Amino acid sequence: MVGEPLSRTARLPRPTAAPCLLHQQKGRPHRAVFPHVTSTIRSLLGVAFDGLLLRSGFFAFGSVAHFRETSRGHIMGLDSGLLKMIFSLKTRRLLGVHIVGEGATELVHIGQAVLNLKGTVEYFVENTFNYPTLASLKPAVRIPAKALAAVLMTTPVNVAGWALAGFYLSLMPSLVSVATGIRSPLIGASVVSMLMLVASLSVMTLRGLAASRIMVIGTLSLMIGVAVTLTGIHLQNVVLLFAGTAVVGIGFGANFSAILRIVLPLADADDRAALLSAFFVESYLAFSLPAIVAGLTAPYLGLAGTSYAYGGGVLLLAAISLVATRRLPVHR
Repeated sequence: MVGEPLSRTARLPRPTAAPCLLHQQKGRPHRAVFPHVTSTIRSLLGVAFDGLLLRSGFFAFGSVAHFRETSRGHIMGLDSGLLKMIFSLKTRRLLGVHIVGEGATELVHIGQAVLNLKGTVEYFVENTFNYPTLASLKPAVRIPAKALAAVLMTTPVNVAGWALAGFYLSLMPSLVSVATGIRSPLIGASVVSMLMLVASLSVMTLRGLAASRIMVIGTLSLMIGVAVTLTGIHLQNVVLLFAGTAVVGIGFGANFSAILRIVLPLADADDRAALLSAFFVESYLAFSLPAIVAGLTAPYLGLAGTSYAYGGGVLLLAAISLVATRRLPVHR
């Protein structure tokens, strides 16, 4: 073994001989094949039956797979490295495995087990090897070039909708209590529930329309609902607050559905998961950050003043998207 002791594998049988001596038991002779390890910048590792290789002469064939061609290589982002397996043409038995590249010590033990159990090439043909869980450690968040224009056009109204949802869930119950003088928590909770209920119903009701048309309906509903809600706050009218919230819910649900139907088809199948991740990153940032800023501002402007400023920002973003999305093609 060459290199530092972190290589995890060695050819020497000492790790198993020591416990046998400790318990005064005679160890069994070691006929198993152990990997040869060379620890360098890139791991170089091999395991083989030297005697079988010599006796097989020219009756052996090798198979080589580069890391860049394998699923594990794609997941780990590896461009260099290779795996080579040598089999007997006569018995089809595995004679040797050589691996060069990152993670070699984690892969070679499959070949070592097949060697020691006298396995053949059929083992690798007939068995399925699961993808490693490394995929969950490498998130993909990106916007493909094909979808970039549509994402930029729909971003203002998407931010507006999620920012408004964050405002409703964080400050609306307190705002209802201050604006109307009604201290019952049921009223504030009902206003928030109204938003999500109507949003869900709007997704179901409008699903048969073209996505671009749903986008227009949702953006206009968002703007009208904000205006009605702010009027209800100013007049301290619970009925207007509920009505405005219902109209905002139509806009929130419709825009959420329309944006996904407009943007996702523009990406290739391999890019859609990364694009969806980017969409939710944007959405949840819009859901949280503006509401935090509003909460920090409320002690200085008051809940009503903060609501007017917040609503004005939402109206501005919605108006920008309403103008920008008119250039989008019709999407089903």
